[in-house]
Amino acid sequence: MPKFTYSASKDIEQTSGYGFIIEDVAIQPSTYAYTSSGATANAVTVTDKSAVIILTSDATLAMTLPNGDVIGEEKKVVVTAGTDSLQLIDAGAADIRGAGVTTVGDVYSLVYTATDTWKLLA
Repeated sequence: MPKFTYSASKDIEQTSGYGFIIEDVAIQPSTYAYTSSGATANAVTVTDKSAVIILTSDATLAMTLPNGDVIGEEKKVVVTAGTDSLQLIDAGAADIRGAGVTTVGDVYSLVYTATDTWKLLA
């Protein structure tokens, strides 16, 4: 199999070797926006498999994350507005971070470690 390199300046280039390399191009992760208000349920199960969850909520919220596809998969939860308190729960019903006050700009980085288990990266 030949080696393919994609770059913004050269497009796709084929050379001898193996693999597929991406150079000087930003890769944007898939995102999922979740918005809630005090009028909606305070518990939600995320079914979207996006790498980044953008969270806007004006209420206390318990959010359950789905199983990852592979061990080592990463997910980020970004608080963009509101959210008095956020509790992150994995698919095995374990509390990932504990309920606690959040502020705008908080970011939680998580890694999938095994079936039903997400861990908060420090």
